[in-house]
Amino acid sequence: MNLPFFLDVEVFIRSLILVIFIFVLTQIVQRVKNILRRHWVERETDTARKGRIATSISVGVTTLDGFIIIGGFISLLNILGIDMTPILASLGIVGLALSLGAQALIKDFLAGLAILTEHQFAIGDEIKVGSVRGEVEEISMRATRIREYNSLLHIFPNSEVRIVANASHQWMRAIVDINLPYSVDLHQAYEVLKSAAARCAEDEQMKPLLLDPPEVIGWNGLSDWAVQVRLAARTLPGKQYGVQAILRRNALDALDQAGIPVALPTILANELPNPRS
Repeated sequence: MNLPFFLDVEVFIRSLILVIFIFVLTQIVQRVKNILRRHWVERETDTARKGRIATSISVGVTTLDGFIIIGGFISLLNILGIDMTPILASLGIVGLALSLGAQALIKDFLAGLAILTEHQFAIGDEIKVGSVRGEVEEISMRATRIREYNSLLHIFPNSEVRIVANASHQWMRAIVDINLPYSVDLHQAYEVLKSAAARCAEDEQMKPLLLDPPEVIGWNGLSDWAVQVRLAARTLPGKQYGVQAILRRNALDALDQAGIPVALPTILANELPNPRS
């Protein structure tokens, strides 16, 4: 007499053991992922390499989890005595039907493969996709997750990630513009800013972030109320904002100590005569 699988004690126990084994195996894989991140990612000093390692670990673990679950499901069907032959035979028809609806999924997978093999971006990179700019939080073969700086999470199917601006590729440029009034001695101001930039290059907080010493580019623009001077420096990826803050602070402090004011935009408001008067 063939009993239902939930009444057959042996089949039930074997099925339960398999389910527990699959669960434990997936948890072990997650633990291994965390260990690899601690030993490889957190100890890596190269920012670009760190992002690629984190991305490879994330995608590898996701793929391995998928194989474990699929393999466990097939093993469970065998334990329950379900004949796989008719199922495999029907897969041809089902596969044809699914292929028509899975074209987007296949496109996402191929696009994800291109992202990984071409190193277009990695976890931790600052990128811009369309109007969204933020940090890459996760990359899978299906989608890319980008976290904006206001904490909003965007999930892009990989096939939709067509044009990417990567602000973390090799180096970035920190740019600081200072507006000076026409009334000041511009040559003196230039020398003061040049000295401030040189001091920034020796700043212990700033030095590890720089690839080149900061420099005064020169007069960057003229307006009806100010002359604009630009300072710039090449930095490590993602470090340009911190460098800009330090460079701007030192430049303003140096100008203040030299008694050189910065220009502020002014608005002239003229009172129109009352037509009734």
